[in-house]
Amino acid sequence: MDSDLGNSGARFGNMNFRQIGLLIVVALVIVGIDQLSKFYMEATLAEIGSLEILPGLFSLTLSYNKGAAFGMFSGIESPAIRFVILVVFSALALILLTYFVLKEFRGIPPVVAWALIVGGGIGNIIDRIRVGMVTDFLDVYYGPYHWPTFNVADIGVTTGVTSLFLLTFTSYHLKKDKDELNQITHSS
Repeated sequence: MDSDLGNSGARFGNMNFRQIGLLIVVALVIVGIDQLSKFYMEATLAEIGSLEILPGLFSLTLSYNKGAAFGMFSGIESPAIRFVILVVFSALALILLTYFVLKEFRGIPPVVAWALIVGGGIGNIIDRIRVGMVTDFLDVYYGPYHWPTFNVADIGVTTGVTSLFLLTFTSYHLKKDKDELNQITHSS
């Protein structure tokens, strides 16, 4: 068995079935932690609303986001239109981007990064289907300046996107350096 879950065996795009299994397991772990944390925070914070953990920096604050990231589209009054825009668009984006990731990336790091994005996306889609909005509870701030409240799914998506960006950026530069090195060695 290869240490990177192997390059042998049946394939789906650039991924083998072990890598797809890893993607599914990591995504399900993110969905599970996200949903359990939301249910727990809803039950715990329903009466008190907010619990200060680090004074002036971090609180657990129950809030609901009817829009997309950072409240985009929250001004759309019709729940049906908001549902179609957010849930259908999110599902289509996950499907199309999964195709791209399966086609373009190789190795375990992009599989894990993509699994974080998929798990986070599914976690927030479940909320939209279940209650029509996303449950948020992590409140980071400095004095009166608050970052938009977020949840475990958002952490998964942000970490996955950042990782894919870094992997793409470093992969591009490594390939460019290798191509330049090949040109130098072959022109001598």
